[in-house]
Amino acid sequence: MTNSLWLGFGWLFFYAIHSLLASQQIKNRVETQLPKIGSNYRLFYNIVALLLFVPLSYVQLFTFSPQLWALPPAVALGGYGLMTAGAVVLVLSFRNYDLKAFLGLQPVINSDQETLQITGMNRWVRHPLYLGVVLLLFGMWLANCHTHHTAFLLSTLCYLPFGIYWEEQKLIQQFGQAYKTYAARTKILIPLIF
Repeated sequence: MTNSLWLGFGWLFFYAIHSLLASQQIKNRVETQLPKIGSNYRLFYNIVALLLFVPLSYVQLFTFSPQLWALPPAVALGGYGLMTAGAVVLVLSFRNYDLKAFLGLQPVINSDQETLQITGMNRWVRHPLYLGVVLLLFGMWLANCHTHHTAFLLSTLCYLPFGIYWEEQKLIQQFGQAYKTYAARTKILIPLIF
């Protein structure tokens, strides 16, 4: 249980670094003080994320974690269904983005030239990538209710309100009234509900 608690803190640390590096203030500071990195900031951001994500994922998936309780097979099957739904939502969500630019392999010349994505999965919710992650993690937890999965799910659920808030502020700053209009008619995370 102690290892799962540390793992949960590890995921919270990962999310904190993710949000900190995504902030415009940090990006501006890096661009001015380290211009070689600044011109490839998105790639730098993704490399840092990968260096944190890989060891956490290894511990998550390949170290012992006691099962909290055994759920009925039908619930576990439902968990696999949610995991599949989460993976599908993630794949469909990435269709709205230029994957090379998203990964930092192709620099975005000017973020002002980016367009507000309101089609595809974004027409249903403002944060479809977060929706996909939540479905995936909740499904993983239902399918195999181990302490590591519980720590991961709880850490993610604790982070989401903050991550969504900061991302919304960044999008309002970037797209202004267009984003506010989109936000007024599109739910945050759960279609038609929230």
